[in-house]
Amino acid sequence: MQTVKTIISRARLLALAASAVGTAIFYVFDLPLPFMLGPMFACLIAALAGAKLQALGHLSTAMRIVLGIAVGTGSACHDDGAVSISPVLSAMGVEEFLARGTLRISLGWTTTREEIDEFLVKLIALIESDDDSLNCVI
Repeated sequence: MQTVKTIISRARLLALAASAVGTAIFYVFDLPLPFMLGPMFACLIAALAGAKLQALGHLSTAMRIVLGIAVGTGSACHDDGAVSISPVLSAMGVEEFLARGTLRISLGWTTTREEIDEFLVKLIALIESDDDSLNCVI
């Protein structure tokens, strides 16, 4: 059983604070989707600066999926903020270096066929791009 202390960790409070600041900045400057992109941008900057952040578990997963198409790594049910390979891929015997490079694609209940088609077009373009930082194994 989780206690209040484990649910409201310092890393989660820091993530909430960064999210609030990001939302405010995006809202004040009238940038698009302030309640989605603001927190994402602020948490990215905080993480790149070395802050230890932790997701809000099932709530954050659910909200990302409701918004449309969610792309992530690791296991969808892994909510403790750790980055690990999917237990399914591990059980299948997928080598760790390949498993760490996989994408999990989740669809929301409101995701339309057109959104899926648009996502696939962008994903294919990204894979076929000349960007050497993408080490795609297909």
